[in-house]
Amino acid sequence: ILGTGFAQLPTKGLVAHYRFNKWESGQDTRVAYDQSGNSNNGQMKGGVSYTADRFGVDCSALWFDGNGYVKVPSSSSLEEPQRAFSASVWIKIGDGADFFKQWLTIICKSDLSKESFNSPQYRVQGTAQTVSLNTELTENFVPPLDFDIWYFYVYTYDGTTLRVYLDGNEVYNFPYRGSLNPNDYPLEIGRD
Repeated sequence: ILGTGFAQLPTKGLVAHYRFNKWESGQDTRVAYDQSGNSNNGQMKGGVSYTADRFGVDCSALWFDGNGYVKVPSSSSLEEPQRAFSASVWIKIGDGADFFKQWLTIICKSDLSKESFNSPQYRVQGTAQTVSLNTELTENFVPPLDFDIWYFYVYTYDGTTLRVYLDGNEVYNFPYRGSLNPNDYPLEIGRD
């Protein structure tokens, strides 16, 4: 899971924005600083390190070893999405990764191992066979991902339909009208 580029940020409704750029952090290089203005900063845990981004710029993305993740304390802004949300990320699965047996988790609004009514509140997750939004919605989906290729992965839920986009093309949609029940658990990046 890797950080986004330098596009202009939207000003309305932005909950968090992580560039994962070591040079911009300036303070603690084990902290993922939120650029949204909401101070949803996260602590890097375990096997997370800086790597080159899709442009080859060193220390401008994060590499996750399969056990590492970023943990962001809950906040009112992270608890706010209840009917709709979107998440986007640039991602590359390293050659040799066991993607087809592992979860590919972008974000998960919970750190509990057992799912419940409000855990997770929301997540962007899938494997080689499924896509998931929350406890109630996990559906079959085979993402067309290859190793060592950068993809722009976008996930949207508007209260009626879940949509997945790869490089600007819609590759999946599923009708769903469930709510995202708020919780005070942390947001985890790279772990479910």
